[in-house]
Amino acid sequence: MEKIKEIIEGIKKNVSGVVGVILIDSDGIPVEMAGDFDMPPEDLGALLSACYHSYSQVGDDLGQKSMESIIAEYDNLKLCQHGMPRGALVIITEKEAYLGMVRMEAKRAIKALNKVMEETVVQREKLMQEHKFRKPKEGLLTEEVKVDDILAAFE
Repeated sequence: MEKIKEIIEGIKKNVSGVVGVILIDSDGIPVEMAGDFDMPPEDLGALLSACYHSYSQVGDDLGQKSMESIIAEYDNLKLCQHGMPRGALVIITEKEAYLGMVRMEAKRAIKALNKVMEETVVQREKLMQEHKFRKPKEGLLTEEVKVDDILAAFE
């Protein structure tokens, strides 16, 4: 099975004009990246996650069930952000890059990434059971919950 790093680097290598690739989890934390970025990866991941969630909310308000991708065109770059069950894949290209190839490679990569990331879920579940970790009670991760409520669940 391919590793996440190999998949991400493969996108940059396989598609002409790709200058950077970043895989973020659903909270915007960078999982893997290829290419050079002018800002810290954590800041970039947080901004990308915020953008994705904002556009997803617009879709929800317009009665759409899910969003596949965001494409933003800038002076010299294109940014293509593709949703995944547990995060997002972001491919940054030169302005002249062919979006059809980017989208095709993103689909292939997402399929492989989902497979690898699903394996990590299974591994994490096994670790939780083995070390007797437990998930927080349902409802503890909502905005209405206070820090004291969360800490009380672990007492």
